Amino acid sequence: MKRRRARGSWLGIFLGLLAQSAASTAEPVRNGFVLDPASIPTSEILAGGPARDGIPALDHPTTLPAERADWSSDERILGVVLAG
Repeated sequence: MKRRRARGSWLGIFLGLLAQSAASTAEPVRNGFVLDPASIPTSEILAGGPARDGIPALDHPTTLPAERADWSSDERILGVVLAG
């Protein structure tokens, strides 16, 4: 006795192959960033760290006049000179 395949199974296979084909031509995206075009193979780019926009903005940084700064500290210091 021969078994008959349902038409729906062929349709499912076709749609699956079509979706796979479309996915392979889509722009590569890693960690929320579109990597096309990339100067290196996208397979060599690994996701890591926070996602895109995952680092909050530094809206109100702590500031201190240079005269009051502890220059003997091991902390990194960012200085800005305005108008001389």
